[in-house]
Order: sequence, then C-alpha cells, then structure tokens
Amino acid sequence: MTETDKNIGSHLVAILEKEFSGTCAASEDIETGNTKNKSDALWKIDPIDGTINFSRGIPLYSVSVALERQGQPVLAAVYDPFDNVILIATSDRRLISYNRDSRSFIRNAPTRPNVRDVNSSLISVMITPKMSTHARALSYALIEHSVRHTLGVRILVSHALEATYLARQRLDAVVVLEGKDGWTWSTAALFARASGGRAFSISDRKTGRPGLLLSSRSKLAEFLTEWLETVDLKCLEER
Repeated sequence: MTETDKNIGSHLVAILEKEFSGTCAASEDIETGNTKNKSDALWKIDPIDGTINFSRGIPLYSVSVALERQGQPVLAAVYDPFDNVILIATSDRRLISYNRDSRSFIRNAPTRPNVRDVNSSLISVMITPKMSTHARALSYALIEHSVRHTLGVRILVSHALEATYLARQRLDAVVVLEGKDGWTWSTAALFARASGGRAFSISDRKTGRPGLLLSSRSKLAEFLTEWLETVDLKCLEER
C-alpha cells in the first residue's frame, strides 16, 4: 500500500458518504469499522487496483468503485488514468464511457459485437506471489494450454482495468485461479455482463479457494471452462 492509496481511499469515502446520504463507503486499504449493519447500500472502493504497477510507474492500474445493495453489485465505475476515461457498468447491463479529455459520453459502447474466434483471442491470466504454489502451477499450465490455441496471454494484475479492457475489446478473457474476492471482482463481473460477456466464479475442489473467469464470448468461455474442469476447478456462471 502507498500513501496515494490511503489518500484516494479517504477522499472517496468522504465524498461518497456526503453526496449519497443513506449509504456507507469502505476502502480496501483503510480501516473504516464495521459498515455491514449501517446501510443496505455500500460503496466498495479499491483506490489503486494494481498498486505495484502504480508504484513502479507502469501505467496498468485503475481506481475502482462499486455500489452494492444488500450485498449485490448494482453499479461499478472504473477510472483508467492512462486513457483518462471513466467507464460505468450497471446491473441492468448498461455500459457508459466518459472521456475526461473531450468531456464526451458514449453509451452502450462498444456497439460492435466481439466476433473473434478462440484462435484470435487474447487472454489475461493473474499470477502473483500471494497465490498458493498449487494455484500458480495451475496458472502456468493454463498459460501453456492457452498459447497453443489463442493469440496469446498477458499478465496485467489489475482486475478492474482488465474488465474494462474486456468491455473495450482489448482483451477477450480474464482468468484468476485464486485470489481474494470482494473489492474488484463484483466490479469486474458487472463489466463483463454489461458488454455482452459472461462471468463465472471458480472454486478449487481441493482447497475451496475462489477464483474468477470473465469471457467476452460463449465459445471462448466453453474453451476455458472445459479445461478448468479437467484440473478439478469448478466453474459456476454468475447471472
């Protein structure tokens, strides 16, 4: 965590609770007490999703805010500083983009359906030192399987940003075989569904640890889920 994480988190918590009365806000990197019993509406903030990238000057990070009502995500907003764009996804599958340079809105974009086949797909896979040895080994195996059948694999390590790349058709799938659920996964799933894609929760049958799969198209989702099942990972589609 950096001081910037703390400053952004504190700033957004204060703004959201002031502007949207009757809601609570919590930041991933700030202790704000127990918010679960204060309101049915909770803003969940990841002030910098991709902190290591940010701290090293790698422009692959984002600011993520999601609104949950009674534990269910209804709205997500992600700021991409590199493109200076704010993207918004809603539970009724609307997708909105706001370009801060041109001050212009684009609703329900992109309008063109993603028609790439599996061979021309680009996949993002998460690998970090925080993952178990078992999960890292499966991730390496997934990368090997994917590079044989797709355009290639990228490791970006910013769930929310990767989800917006899926919506913007820069990526075709995002796979996290093990991680901590909560702060950016609900955001990511909203973007996948709002852009016409599919979202799956992953569960390791051996360890029970959670994961996430986002796919822009059904054929690619089937390609990935079929392989995941062969290594004893359960995939359940989220609606």
